[in-house]
Amino acid sequence: MLNEILFKTPSGNVITGRPNPIGFGTTGEIPYDLDKNILETDRYEVG
Repeated sequence: MLNEILFKTPSGNVITGRPNPIGFGTTGEIPYDLDKNILETDRYEVG
């Protein structure tokens, strides 16, 4: 790898890559962590 490009939200935070919430182009995916806990969605997901 030569370079890493991080995608950021308008406020400058690095995006999470989690699915979009309802009303923001959701695909119906449910994000889980490694312990199978449901995670929150992220309106700035890049899909």
